[in-house]
Amino acid sequence: RPATGLPLPLAQANAPSTNSIHFALSTDLKSREAYTLSAHSNQIVITAGHTGGLLNGSQTLRQLLPVEIYGSEPTTKIAWEIESVTIQDSPAYPWRGMMLDVSRYFLNKDYVLRYIDMMAMHKLNVLHWHLIDDCGWRIEIKKYPKLTEIGAWRGQGDQRHGGFYTQEDIKEIVAYAAARNIVVVPEIEIPAHTLSALCAYPHLGCTGQQFEMPTRHSISPEIYCVGKESTWEFLENVMDEVVQLFPSPFVHIGGDEARYNRWNECKDCQARMKKEGLSTPQQLQGWTSTRIEQY
Repeated sequence: RPATGLPLPLAQANAPSTNSIHFALSTDLKSREAYTLSAHSNQIVITAGHTGGLLNGSQTLRQLLPVEIYGSEPTTKIAWEIESVTIQDSPAYPWRGMMLDVSRYFLNKDYVLRYIDMMAMHKLNVLHWHLIDDCGWRIEIKKYPKLTEIGAWRGQGDQRHGGFYTQEDIKEIVAYAAARNIVVVPEIEIPAHTLSALCAYPHLGCTGQQFEMPTRHSISPEIYCVGKESTWEFLENVMDEVVQLFPSPFVHIGGDEARYNRWNECKDCQARMKKEGLSTPQQLQGWTSTRIEQY
């Protein structure tokens, strides 16, 4: 509608009619994202077994039209024509993802929605949303407001920057993505890349030291103290809110680039290793990943 200026009214119909673009669901196509597109002189028919396939077919239809179809204002100088064609299409891979890192540099809600539009245009279906790192905590957790009051901002004065998404923002973004056949997978880092959380709640670290939010990206040696049950209470409360916001079957828990200096010196982490029969910090990290995964 924006580019053509045509009204393109919607109507229900049991069969294709002349001068129409007809979308139909069919049990013959089993794949959730497969579709058939048939374009003839007097009608276009897109058939799929699921709405995801219809969405993919509609993106292909746009790609068949002149490039001006992606414009936001009507143009009268274009003949909106495509070749007569039949296309049968299905994805080779079920997970076709893009990763968006908003933890190091915050990107506002409108940017994320536009990013989702670009993904849909290319028939990508998983947004891996990197929400947490040393440099920024970007998701509102109602039980722990300091995560965003402190952990979402860095720098002073004119150099201060940051931001976060409210839970209402996240609900809107997740719904917007779902309407475009995209699942949003949140990344909640455990046990490293979490300095933003430790700045907000120092008791979650091994030393209890008060840290400052970093102004430049680096890999912090600070890490959650997984020997204390109070840390696990925090992590489980955070996950309780996360899984209510994201219907994705997955939550990415990171796990990379963990440095073990603090664990090696921490009496609580050493006691945890002894209790669980672990002999190395690598095994303690494996135990940590398994515990949160089971939760």
